[in-house]
Amino acid sequence: MEMDTRKRLWGPWNYDLAIDMREGRIEETRAAQQKRFRDLKDFEGFYMVSNFGRIKSLSRIVNNSLGIALSVMEKIMTQELTKEGYNRFSAHTKCVKTRIATHRAVAFAFIPNPDNLPQVHHKDHNKHN
Repeated sequence: MEMDTRKRLWGPWNYDLAIDMREGRIEETRAAQQKRFRDLKDFEGFYMVSNFGRIKSLSRIVNNSLGIALSVMEKIMTQELTKEGYNRFSAHTKCVKTRIATHRAVAFAFIPNPDNLPQVHHKDHNKHN
């Protein structure tokens, strides 16, 4: 019986990577091949959202409260769970913090809304996806 040497990694930096330990290489899974990022509405050039609900903060130069320029590196944002059960993240621009529900960000980026409907409905009633 051959042992399966593939392991799934769970962390904010490597959600969609699988390691083949026999050959020592990293390969993309099917999900990673299908992942797409688009600009986040009203935060173009600052944040991007993927069709899997991951939020990416883009590299940029920002000024802190003392006016000193700091370099911010690109990273996948952490998300928090609201008391209603939805995932959300905090977007910062020009010293203003905005909390955005992840499902709404994904819907604005990937789902056409020609009728300008105000709400996003989870078809499977799962608030976490």
